[in-house]
Amino acid sequence: MNYAMVQELAARHFGPPHGSLTLGKSKKQPAHTHGDPPNEYYYYYLENEEEMLAIAELLQAGFADKGIPLPKLTRSFPQKSPPQCARLAAGDGGWNLAIYNVVGVTYHRTTGGKTAATLRLHNMPTVSLCDSNPDFYGYFEPSWFSRSHTPAHRREGVCYWVNKAMKTSDRFREFSADFFSTAAQETGLGILQNAATAIRRWGCFLPPVSYQDLLASRTPADLLRRVSTGTAPPAFSPNSVDLNTAYVMQTLTPLLQPQEVEQLTALDAKTLSAAVTLPQFYGEFQPQLFLTKLYASLFQNQL
Repeated sequence: MNYAMVQELAARHFGPPHGSLTLGKSKKQPAHTHGDPPNEYYYYYLENEEEMLAIAELLQAGFADKGIPLPKLTRSFPQKSPPQCARLAAGDGGWNLAIYNVVGVTYHRTTGGKTAATLRLHNMPTVSLCDSNPDFYGYFEPSWFSRSHTPAHRREGVCYWVNKAMKTSDRFREFSADFFSTAAQETGLGILQNAATAIRRWGCFLPPVSYQDLLASRTPADLLRRVSTGTAPPAFSPNSVDLNTAYVMQTLTPLLQPQEVEQLTALDAKTLSAAVTLPQFYGEFQPQLFLTKLYASLFQNQL
């Protein structure tokens, strides 16, 4: 995937390009006469940007104009659903796209004596994608943060913390689904489009397969054979459902009657995904817990 494609995806999902994390600067990209991409751009959209700029102006009037030293003031954003920022950097003929949560804003004095508002990012990215990474740009290779916070029983596949971010952030989920879909169009590999569909429907990617095994699986049925060695053949047609649904149904097959497994194909992805507690798919799978949550989800949808 080339720089221009990643640039378009970042702008589509995270906002217009900025040359800095300091608010109020130009959002337009300068022309590049030599054909080289810019060294670094930030993509973010903030609903309260005007409010933060207004606060900076008030601080400017109250402190800088009167010669009073400006204290370093910070404001934190809600942790439940923080805005996100994509940082796109280029160098050595490649690119790196890191996606962060925006944790707050700092009001400070600039070298020119003005008051500015600068965004503060989490110290570690949710995911760091790189064109030189053989494990699908980073989705299948946990970041340092993921490795240090993932239980010892971590298995193959998209790592726990990336999946958690997809389930909790609509913006990151849609970006991830589009990222897989764009890669599918570029490479002609339909299995990547299958992964994109599963991510968009469920908000996560559950099959415990490496990126190499994913690419080696031409169909959902091929993928199931890689994760279900030694189990009975599925009591349904794997190629008729998305990858997550196929994996969950195959996992539940030993516990249910064939007609009960078949009934799962009639459920919408929202109902099934509501029953997913990610730890149960990263530790020892707890089918009874999944089924309990599935029945609760079904009941909730009927209210």
